[in-house]
Amino acid sequence: MLCSVSYAGPGDHIRVGDAVIAPRIALGFEYRTNPAQMASDVIGGPDMTISPSLDISAEGPELAFGFGGKWAMRKFFGPKLTSLDRYSDFTINGDFDVFRKRVVGFKIRENCALLGDPNEDLLYGNPALEVNQPAYHTRFRNQMGGALVLRAGPTLEFDLGASWAFDDYSTASNNTTASEDAKVKLESLNRRHTYGPEITALWTFFPRSALVLDGEYLFNSWADNSIDTSGNSSESLGDSLEIPNSQHFKIMTGLRGRLTERMVVILMLGYGTGNYGDKSLNVSGVDGLLTTLQLRYDLGASHKLSVGYQKGFLDSFFTNYVSYNYIHAGLESRYGTRFGSNIKILTRFEGYEGQVERNDILLQAQGDFSVDLADWATLSTGVWWIERGSNTSSVEYDDVNIHLLAGFTY
Repeated sequence: MLCSVSYAGPGDHIRVGDAVIAPRIALGFEYRTNPAQMASDVIGGPDMTISPSLDISAEGPELAFGFGGKWAMRKFFGPKLTSLDRYSDFTINGDFDVFRKRVVGFKIRENCALLGDPNEDLLYGNPALEVNQPAYHTRFRNQMGGALVLRAGPTLEFDLGASWAFDDYSTASNNTTASEDAKVKLESLNRRHTYGPEITALWTFFPRSALVLDGEYLFNSWADNSIDTSGNSSESLGDSLEIPNSQHFKIMTGLRGRLTERMVVILMLGYGTGNYGDKSLNVSGVDGLLTTLQLRYDLGASHKLSVGYQKGFLDSFFTNYVSYNYIHAGLESRYGTRFGSNIKILTRFEGYEGQVERNDILLQAQGDFSVDLADWATLSTGVWWIERGSNTSSVEYDDVNIHLLAGFTY
């Protein structure tokens, strides 16, 4: 597969036989009005970001694979924001599709990431754990899976597999304050193993459209089912926060693919249930309809409209689970050969259930404008706005992000 090297100029990537190697780097500056996403005592300021990445992909008759890696650095300028500096965030992912044209084959996937977030949708600001000092947690996640592939003819495929994931959540220690000109002091809060069988059936009845059946039964097992909260000031918690183990069953079926030259759809409906163990408080579990509806329509050669809706639930690291309804819309446009714009509106309704109960609404609006300076260089600028409303006032915030970014690829 990898037999010869083709030399190309910047923007054309590097080609080695069937493989394409694409190195990239993005760097820029932002100004954020509330980077710590605080409900009060808001501090704004600028930061610098640098993010190099590398993608490798190849596709042959027997083997297809992809590999990607990205490192991200963020440096804030301001004496009260340096606790939010990040130098070690990364993502690594890979996937293999072996014997892809034979009756029996197999697939392998791997994803590993270390991410530091001002808690956009999780724990930040929650009085339950008194983590609203520098506003932030990190999450290390390693996820891998594999499947045996059975092909009953050219149009019918069954993937019988399993997956495993490990999550390690770290949060700011209680002895770190927002006014400190120092790094956030992180302490491991909890760790989770998620594992179980998965199945996918795919019937390609048109060349670019398929009927799909996806199912999974996953076990969520926490290292600590009871977290000591005796030193916090939240009277609603008492001396401990209970984090129960659970089992999640989800099955969905529907249509996925390109119906016309201009229209791509995903129409999936299903059912899911989550059962929680003896440590569960206030709620025993969740069950109900699962939905994924997405439509992308090409208004012309230069404009693409997308809309979508998703309904589901996820396990949570500070309570039992979060159920959500997610609505989004976007318009991507090109103006001539060099200019482009991207507008997005997103809304998510969240309901947290368990010992910690919350009802949140997350609103986001994003607008970006870009210019291709060359085939290998792009300059973009934009404004993003995000707001979280909640019946728990300590997690509410507004944040505006104004940015200027440059991207380069070989």
